[in-house]
Order: sequence, then C-alpha cells, then structure tokens
Amino acid sequence: MGKMERSPPQSPFTVKRKPTSPLKRDESQNKVIITDRQDNSSKLTLEQKVELVFDKLVEWGPLIKKLEDINCVPEISVKLDQVDRDLERVKKELIASNVIIAGAAEAEKETYAELTQTVEKVLGALKIGEVDYSQVRRLGRPQTGKTRSIQVKLVRQKDKIRILQAKMNLKATKDMANIYINPELTQLEKAREVLLRETATDWKKTNKGIKFFIRGGLLTVIRGDGSKTFHKVNSDGLVEDIIH
Repeated sequence: MGKMERSPPQSPFTVKRKPTSPLKRDESQNKVIITDRQDNSSKLTLEQKVELVFDKLVEWGPLIKKLEDINCVPEISVKLDQVDRDLERVKKELIASNVIIAGAAEAEKETYAELTQTVEKVLGALKIGEVDYSQVRRLGRPQTGKTRSIQVKLVRQKDKIRILQAKMNLKATKDMANIYINPELTQLEKAREVLLRETATDWKKTNKGIKFFIRGGLLTVIRGDGSKTFHKVNSDGLVEDIIH
C-alpha cells in the first residue's frame, strides 16, 4: 500500500460548496455579478460571517484561475491563498468546542423548544452528567424525507471530550442506535476525510480483509494479521504513510 496520487481540495477555490449567495454571469461583459442577499447580514453570527467570506472566495475562484492562466497579477493568488489559510484557522477556532449530532429525528416545523428537547435526550443517553451548551441549530434548509444534522455549541471544550468518549453509549440505548456524534469539521478537514475514505475504499478492493477507520484526520488501516498502518493527507494534497 503506497502513496495514492490523488489530491483533495487545498483551498476553498477547489472545494465544491454551494454558494450561500446567488451568482450569475453577464456573458456580454464577461464579468461576475453578485446579486443582493435577501437575509439580514447584521443578524448573522461570527461563524456564519466567516462562512460567507469563504463562499465569496469560492465564487471568485474561476476568475482568479483565469488571471493566473494569463499570468496577470499572480500576487493576487498568493495573497488570497494566505487569506484562505487565515480563515481556515479562524473557522477551526470558532468550531473548536462544537459537536454534530446526526440521525436525530426532526419534527415537521420543529420549534426551538422541540429541538432543545431532542438534544437533551441524546446528551442524557450518554450518561455523563450535566453538559452546558450555548446554542443548538439544524444545519441547512429543511428537505422532505431528509433529517438535518444538529450543531451543538458547547460552553466548555472539556465537555466535547466527555461527549466523544461516551458516544458509543448511544448504541446501547433504545431508538438511538442510528444516532452519531462527531466533532464539527471545517470544509478543508471534510475534504481531506473524503479523500482518506475514498483511498481506503480503493485499497479494500485489492486487499481483501482489511478494515479501516478515520479519526482526527488520520487513516488507520488494520490488516488481516492485525498489523496496522497509518496515513494522512500531506500539505501537497497526497495521502502518505506515516510512522505512528
């Protein structure tokens, strides 16, 4: 099992995210036009504002690429790459204490009180005592037949550790076997996990009997004889073997 020559997105320019603001192109003038947002940006949280900045970078990605292709003001790309790295760091700090609950049933026209009750029920099933959180919300827009994940913003990061250590308790709780709790990831971290999962899945096709799991950006592969290998995505966007 050597290195896989596959690259994940290393900046928001290549991460396929749905823009949060409408985008259209005026072909006659060959320029990008951003239409007005219909929501009140003054009511957005800091975390949501950071996401908006990411989305703006995504929208302008094709234009930046075109400038690079004609060697026009290459320093623009360098500066935007630095902005990208800074925003990734800020985003990571903002969600450092967050966990995501996936698979929890969503009531039709769910109220905040009902959502809070659902979160309390899931956290109670962990049997770790009191957990303080400052905000809970469903992620994304409601869709018929789909259950949205829940973002929980914890007051203390140590509670996040307690929750993740006890999350397997849900498997032994009636009606919660299909509920999962994981730390919230940035878009770049998600992209890297996708690459690691795809890589491991490809390996399984030619290496029968291996098992794998991904945790904290690290892919652990367990061979049939019980031996393990460890892999991560490096700064060049390639999956590499590491000594653990």
